Amino acid sequence: MKAALLLLAWWMAGVSVLGASPKAYGPYQAQVLRVVDGDTVEVSIEMWPGLTQVAHVRLLGINAPETHGKGVAPCEHAAGVQAKDYLASLMARAKVTQVTQVSPDKYGGRFLGRLLADGQDVSESMLKARMAVPYHGGKRSPWVCR
Repeated sequence: MKAALLLLAWWMAGVSVLGASPKAYGPYQAQVLRVVDGDTVEVSIEMWPGLTQVAHVRLLGINAPETHGKGVAPCEHAAGVQAKDYLASLMARAKVTQVTQVSPDKYGGRFLGRLLADGQDVSESMLKARMAVPYHGGKRSPWVCR
């Protein structure tokens, strides 16, 4: 399993002996297996007919409040649970799910990607519902409790 995930990461990153820069791939048909938190889902991605891969996908363009970890305030934890539940409700209603703009994540073990539920950008839905804030990498700002 680890070897398959590493091979998938290598292929998706566009790595070559010449050191090609990472590329974004997709769209891929996907089935959401579970919502990890307000900005990460576990999906089964159909790479091509007969080949699927289970992976964690961190949603591009957003940061949701944390549900656990060092220094997470009780109000952030509560907001994180609400964001996770909201994302789960969006995904439960979706008839067709796709992952696009797939690329490697800086932490390894997961990928970055844009998640589409029935053609709608899930990150945009999370932002409109105020369940997440815009995020484009780097150190995350502390969550502001409302």
